[in-house]
Amino acid sequence: PWGYRVVNLALHLLNTWLLWLVARRVVSVPAAVLAVGLFALHPVQTESVAYISSRPDLLGLTCVLLGLWCVERGWWIGAVVACLAAFLAKETFAVACVLVPLWALWRGRWSESLEAGALWLMATLAVWGLWTYGGLLSIEAMGRVLVQWGRLLLLWFLPIGLTIDHDWALIPTGLAWAVLAITVVALAIVALGWLMVERPPWWALALVWAVVIIAPRLVVPLAEGLHEHHLYLMTPILSLCAGAWMTNQRTENLTT
Repeated sequence: PWGYRVVNLALHLLNTWLLWLVARRVVSVPAAVLAVGLFALHPVQTESVAYISSRPDLLGLTCVLLGLWCVERGWWIGAVVACLAAFLAKETFAVACVLVPLWALWRGRWSESLEAGALWLMATLAVWGLWTYGGLLSIEAMGRVLVQWGRLLLLWFLPIGLTIDHDWALIPTGLAWAVLAITVVALAIVALGWLMVERPPWWALALVWAVVIIAPRLVVPLAEGLHEHHLYLMTPILSLCAGAWMTNQRTENLTT
């Protein structure tokens, strides 16, 4: 098994390096160091790196980070190729076709060609997904997926009770509906706020990023529920948010 572990670890280290390249473009050096350290060493990453079946997640994130790097460099063809490569790594990483343009929009590096390509890809994937899996749509199931996703996110903030097999059987129906309603309201508020400011804050980007990531599972929920390796695509943004917030807090304290 050592060969599999070496490859997975090498991919994780590659993703760490790519995150550093992107982080240096958007936050200060101390914030980038904190973000990369959190991403590389956080305990919740264990399943993604050590679990051989999670290799598509490692490869998919490599492609997404390459897409972000291409956006930062203005290499639009490279960004499109990276999105398609992410989809080939794992089907659910088709969300790269939304995440990379979302990053470009947030960074103010939007281009008409990227906009047209992203809209075409998103429309194609949405029609294909609804045509193929539309019969599985369930409002209550969506709420349950959001509850599962929320509990996984809590593990990033408090990594206690990590396990390869979470028990999702005891999610009350009322809780599922309540979480779904809160999510819809929160997204509406963020959408309005996004239109009113020149550059939305990190937390707004992270919230939209999370919804885009979980969208495929809202349409096609897993019978066994979500796992910790499903967080892997979310951890770069969480780490960047934490790095930016902690360095800002330190700067404010020093100023005070």
